[in-house]
Amino acid sequence: MKFPSVVFAVIFLFVSQFALAKEFPVQARLFAGMGNIDPKDVNTELEAQTLKQIEAITQYGVEVTYPLAKVLDVGLRFTHRIILRDELLTTATTDYQAQLNQDSAMFVARIPFVKTKIMRMDAFAGLGGSNTSLKIKTAGQDGEVHRKESGDWVAAPVAAYGASVALGYKMFYLVIEGGMETNKVTNLKRTGNVNTNIEAIDLSGSYFTVGLMFDGISASQK
Repeated sequence: MKFPSVVFAVIFLFVSQFALAKEFPVQARLFAGMGNIDPKDVNTELEAQTLKQIEAITQYGVEVTYPLAKVLDVGLRFTHRIILRDELLTTATTDYQAQLNQDSAMFVARIPFVKTKIMRMDAFAGLGGSNTSLKIKTAGQDGEVHRKESGDWVAAPVAAYGASVALGYKMFYLVIEGGMETNKVTNLKRTGNVNTNIEAIDLSGSYFTVGLMFDGISASQK
């Protein structure tokens, strides 16, 4: 799957602004948090294989945005999501587990509506794509279920929206963000010895992150 043409158009406009300016302010965010999810297909299979089910997933990443207009910041966000689930009853003789990993790249647009010396608040929306893999090792299975494309981040679509609040001073802020994400991976492929019970990996749901924000960093174009 490729980015819609409208996203490419906005990214082109975003990049062209960089080309026209020798110096431009950017906002960078480092974040980590949790997402509340309910991947039904995956949990049904994990339960059948006597593995712990998934109710939340860890995520961390980085985002960089640039003020395209007075009331619009645009940029890119990169996120890694990961969770490891082991056996319900751990034994010394087995090492059965399931590990889910997802890397995503998302175009983000933010609308700041509060901007003071100590506070920043904004609403945002994002659209992009992901690569996802689920490795399973049990008594009867040892392989991977995945949706990923070589050299292409957008194997499956992902979208998000929400709001953030940041408190700090000058360029340094502590930021919290909450939102909803649509992140369902279908058309899965399999390698190794994995059955066909999992038809989708649904990571959609609400999430909450905490991080550091560096606002007004001066970047230069040589």
